[in-house]
Amino acid sequence: MKKILQAEIDRLINQRIKDLSVLDLNRLDLSGLDLSGVDLSMVFLTHVNLSKTNLSYANLSHANLSHANLSGANMSHANLKHANLSKARYDINTIFPTGFDPQVVGALLTP
Repeated sequence: MKKILQAEIDRLINQRIKDLSVLDLNRLDLSGLDLSGVDLSMVFLTHVNLSKTNLSYANLSHANLSHANLSGANMSHANLKHANLSKARYDINTIFPTGFDPQVVGALLTP
């Protein structure tokens, strides 16, 4: 698993790289980015700021999103199979895939 620094991830996203799987992105600020359709499978996203990030159609299978900030994130149609959302924070503006219940997987609704 390769640890990525903020400058590296900014460069990869600006280049519109669609495969970011198996990376360590812990504690980075990815807020407000367009990550729609990006493969983030098996990525470590703990304590990451994903507020207002577009994650629609992203592959987040087996990703670790524990303690992530998901406030206002768009996760519509994202693949969350086996993703760890324990203690991830979301708000009423967060969009999850249809039928997905974030509280069942341990995510926390914040005011």
